Amino acid sequence: MTLQTKLIGTLAVLSMCTVFPLTASAEGSGNGAESADYEPMGQHQTRECILRGMLGDQLPPHCKAEFEVWRQDFTLDTDGWVDKSDPGPTGWCGSIERVVKDDLTGAADEIRPLSGDGYAVVRHGECNEFYSEAIPDGSAPASTLRPHNESLPNGGFVSALHVYLDPDWPEGSGFGYVDSFQVLDEEWPNFRYVFVPVERNEDGLFVGTHEVTEAGWYRFSTIFTPNKRDLSVDFVLQRHGWPLHRQSLDKTFLTEEQVDSFNVNNVSNAYIWFAYISGGLDLAIDEEHLR
Repeated sequence: MTLQTKLIGTLAVLSMCTVFPLTASAEGSGNGAESADYEPMGQHQTRECILRGMLGDQLPPHCKAEFEVWRQDFTLDTDGWVDKSDPGPTGWCGSIERVVKDDLTGAADEIRPLSGDGYAVVRHGECNEFYSEAIPDGSAPASTLRPHNESLPNGGFVSALHVYLDPDWPEGSGFGYVDSFQVLDEEWPNFRYVFVPVERNEDGLFVGTHEVTEAGWYRFSTIFTPNKRDLSVDFVLQRHGWPLHRQSLDKTFLTEEQVDSFNVNNVSNAYIWFAYISGGLDLAIDEEHLR
């Protein structure tokens, strides 16, 4: 039985009886400033507006932004992500470490920050004392320091993180990328998750069904939009701002509920989490966005 299979089984049980990292509120901090790289997405945007913006099309007036982009990078620290070093129910598992550009040697195979002076490396590992008994196989870090909305914006929102992928990873390497939303009328823990597997197998490196053939930074975007009164979730993989792969995420991870069974008036944003990272894989991440 693989770590992925064991961990998903453990987490499925855990999701019914205990808690996951708490999404914290943030009005904005040194690491939460607006990014100049992306146009903000407004509250009245539809899926059409979101996809047109991702494709670089000129946006019509009804797609113009009404609120600012929130951005978390690792220029100063790794605040906003939780791991084993954070105690109690708002801590979590694994480890996160900041890599500083000044410490890089200049070797050709070194990863450079997407922007700023640093990026972070996340690893699978043991959980803190609070979770260690419930999750004996450990897990990987999660993002918590994000703005929290009391309702879903009219046009939905995009949650994104840049991840460094390399087709030369050893066979068997990979990770589970998880994004989430909150169900507002349920008691905490009231999170639901959507899942995208990344696997280096004998045929190559795959994000979902898409083969990655070039090493570099890739943007993992989860798009939460209303379909009339029902929630709709799509995953988009981008490279250099260009969409490479898109897939609908129709069922929740762990609880296996239909995503469209949730009313958009009763959901809001939550956080990003790596359910598992294969042993020995130091996974580089940078620039988390919520818009």
